Amino acid sequence: MLTGRFGNGEYWNGYREEASTGSAGWQLANGTPRVVLRSLLLAVNSAIYDGDAGALRQLDNLLYYAGTESKPGGKASRRQLMFDLLDMSTLRIVHVPEAPADGDAKRVCFDIGPVAITDKMTLEFIPSPEGGWRLMLPDAATLAAHRSRFLSALGHDNMEALNQARANSPRAALREFIQGARTWHDGGRQRALAVMDLSLIPESRHNLEGPIYADFLRRIIDRVAYVIWQEVPDDPLRSVPYVYFQHPAGNITLVQVMQPAADAQPPQSHWMISSGTLSSAPALLAAMQTLPMIGGLENPQPLSPYFQLREKVRGTWPELISVWGHLEIWQWIGLVATLLASILAAVLTAGLLRLLSKLWHKRKALAKLAVPSGFLMASLMANWGILRLGVTQAGIPLVSALTGVLLVLGIAVFAYRLVAVAGGWVHDNASKTSSYSDEIATSLATGFLKLLIVVASVIMMADVVGLPYEGVLTGLGVGGVAIAFAARDTVSNMIGGGLLIADRPFQRGDLIELDGNLATGEKVGLRSTRLRGLDNTLLYVPNSHLSDRLISNWGKRHRRKVFLPLGFTYDTPRERLDTFVHRLREVVLQQPKVDPSDIYVGLKGFGASSIDIDLICHLRVFDYGSQVEEQHKLILDIIALADDIGISFAFPTRTLYMAASCESAPIFPPQAEPEPEASS
Repeated sequence: MLTGRFGNGEYWNGYREEASTGSAGWQLANGTPRVVLRSLLLAVNSAIYDGDAGALRQLDNLLYYAGTESKPGGKASRRQLMFDLLDMSTLRIVHVPEAPADGDAKRVCFDIGPVAITDKMTLEFIPSPEGGWRLMLPDAATLAAHRSRFLSALGHDNMEALNQARANSPRAALREFIQGARTWHDGGRQRALAVMDLSLIPESRHNLEGPIYADFLRRIIDRVAYVIWQEVPDDPLRSVPYVYFQHPAGNITLVQVMQPAADAQPPQSHWMISSGTLSSAPALLAAMQTLPMIGGLENPQPLSPYFQLREKVRGTWPELISVWGHLEIWQWIGLVATLLASILAAVLTAGLLRLLSKLWHKRKALAKLAVPSGFLMASLMANWGILRLGVTQAGIPLVSALTGVLLVLGIAVFAYRLVAVAGGWVHDNASKTSSYSDEIATSLATGFLKLLIVVASVIMMADVVGLPYEGVLTGLGVGGVAIAFAARDTVSNMIGGGLLIADRPFQRGDLIELDGNLATGEKVGLRSTRLRGLDNTLLYVPNSHLSDRLISNWGKRHRRKVFLPLGFTYDTPRERLDTFVHRLREVVLQQPKVDPSDIYVGLKGFGASSIDIDLICHLRVFDYGSQVEEQHKLILDIIALADDIGISFAFPTRTLYMAASCESAPIFPPQAEPEPEASS
């Protein structure tokens, strides 16, 4: 397969110039006016843009200087002015005559200048007595006048302003790519990728797949011709794309692409290598694979892991480079090997973690991470293999999207399980303390991190498959509103949990009273709080219910009140009652946990079956169990005191008065006999 040019200077496929004509590098030669101009441009471009000062050493063999030059450095100044004029121009080397017209052997003329200017400058080539041709350089004043005229016509005051204006042009974009590719590992990577339209690739994979496309493109250009920058248009306002190379398998085209600007500025148009060029690059390189590279550009260092592997395969088993289906044979073999390696990596990783968890009994978390770790390792292995196989550039982008999604899922599943395991460990440690705030904070933090992982993974997967962020975020927003509306009770409970953290109305083990029920606080979770009633029943109360109810915290009391009503029989003598009350105060004061400053003992009143005495005191205990224990001791001492004094506790009694039987008692009372009447 060969390459050459159309009559207008555009490259085409089918013919290639011989190396001796000068296309194989920038060889300094002066056989014809065309060769002289090509050699001059290649040498100066190499010196100015590539930093090769040695390329200028033989320029005097290509140039004549009109008149006499007496100023020091005058020749160098003329050469710089001539290069400025050439660099401001857009020309075609093939348009330079190779021989004088009309048999005139004394000179050959060729006009140069910017595309938009009709008044050009004429270059004059004259034969050299030593053989060949040379370019005649006018005096410095003439060259400076031409440069000023070109700058004025282009609307600039100096070369610096012009260079800044045309920094965004097809010429600058192509130069940035070629020079960036040649200095890839010395900072050129970003230069080359910046002028490649990677819009068809998800942004998250630009740094992964961009180098592969750069490798394709570089190897194609290096097989076409040594680029002369002045043949590429430098007009930033060019309205049509620029086609550098044409081929039935695809073209190398530069187009204007809208790119977002910084600092909230409107998008700007930049000249870039088109996305269509990148898409057709694999097929184009396959068509030009057997074409040798330009002299001096052979054996370039691969820019991507894919080409490193491909070149090794090509050098060892060239027959495996043959295309079968959408892929080359070695790629199909690599796909099978990648699949097997991914499965093996998953099994080995999961098995190793399970084994370590058995050997290290206190680390059961390793067993919980076994499956996610295996999945993550498999996705990493698959992504690593697919990237090096270059499958996406072979026309199967679905494989890249699938492996990218699997990688995101692998990372998300592993991170989700890791957060769950870590949160469970922290929660278990927090549950060993009396404070429940650490438990709530752990539950809230764990839930928030899990939600963050899910949202981030959805956005990353959308990015991998090329969906826009705005649509995904909008969908998440609408879905979030619907979920929030459906789960408003859950959200309310989560907010209630946050309020419990802030207020801390009770701690673990505190006896609280809620809506008339006494219970002990056990666990405060993300949604509900677990209480244990005095009858050992478990109560699950929503956090929102706790946060807006009156909670009586008996566990926060510094002391606990004891109220003991005592009753004695009515036949108890007064002096014994007085003695009992007096000694009862002493018994209470002897209790080690009683607060001596707040004791009340005395007769209360007459009960239905007893003479009542009230005992009110306070125990300096914090939990209900300690209160029962101290109260038990106090009651035993009271019973002993009553036995010692010889008085009896009253208990409910009832006195029944029985009426006479019906047989012995008349139903009606006897009537009184009438008194006799007195006689007159």
